[in-house]
Amino acid sequence: VRVAAFTTYSSRPTGVRRVDLYLDEIARKHEALLDVGAEVSLDDLVGLHLAHEFYHVLEFLDGQRTEELVPMVRVHGLLGMRPRPPRRASEVAAHSFARIWMGRCPHPALVDALVLVASGVVSPEALQGRVNKALDLLNAYPTCD
Repeated sequence: VRVAAFTTYSSRPTGVRRVDLYLDEIARKHEALLDVGAEVSLDDLVGLHLAHEFYHVLEFLDGQRTEELVPMVRVHGLLGMRPRPPRRASEVAAHSFARIWMGRCPHPALVDALVLVASGVVSPEALQGRVNKALDLLNAYPTCD
């Protein structure tokens, strides 16, 4: 999936923060979603991307990324188990923020997955396989009731 929005920021306290939306790419995503039967308006898709980037603007206001604020995770590497910051925490948080902010829109990860299927990069069967694997992983761990 190509970049549809991007936030730039300066590390200086008075630095510029800017969100760039690539409306042609968002429109391409919208057409791809319509091709697979997803009912989402272009305005909602633009809003979803804006909300995602707005999270990053908020995140950068205090100069700390989400990865720096959440607990470390233990990762198996060449030298055994080592604590590491969760690399994708910022994107996961921005996706969740955008989904909650927009309400009725599909989750950003689902939008990207459907666009990949519609554009032929991923087959529907491969996507279903990934979903099944994710469900298996989720079911392998106890839940908190």
